[in-house]
Amino acid sequence: MLLKLAIRAAQMLEDLSQLMEDKAMEATLEKLMKMIVEQRDEMMMLRSMNQRMEKLSIDVKEYMIQMLDQQTQNHITLIYLLIDIMMLILIYLLMDILILLKMLLNLLMKKLKILTLTYLLMDMTMMLNVNIKFYLLLMI
Repeated sequence: MLLKLAIRAAQMLEDLSQLMEDKAMEATLEKLMKMIVEQRDEMMMLRSMNQRMEKLSIDVKEYMIQMLDQQTQNHITLIYLLIDIMMLILIYLLMDILILLKMLLNLLMKKLKILTLTYLLMDMTMMLNVNIKFYLLLMI
């Protein structure tokens, strides 16, 4: 009878061991399935985020292209405006030079003394310098 009990205990031990292996395998499979589902969800979320980032990148590129086009147009307009201003300043400077030359010719024609002519030339040079500085300030 003791032998039967020992055989029965050994069978029960084997059954218990098999049951524990089955439960451990089942738990491992459940964990594995859970990890697979979580990874799939993460991959879907990452794919979605990647698509949104690509869309955002495209939108930013399009915006930058528009801004560069607009800035280029603004720079061209600014350059034309600066050219116009510089032309006006040159015209005014030329007019001042012509006025000074006319004054100089009138003095020469009246045959003024050399000393008077020298002082007048110094005054005209100062006037021209002041005008140039004034026009340069206008450019700024």
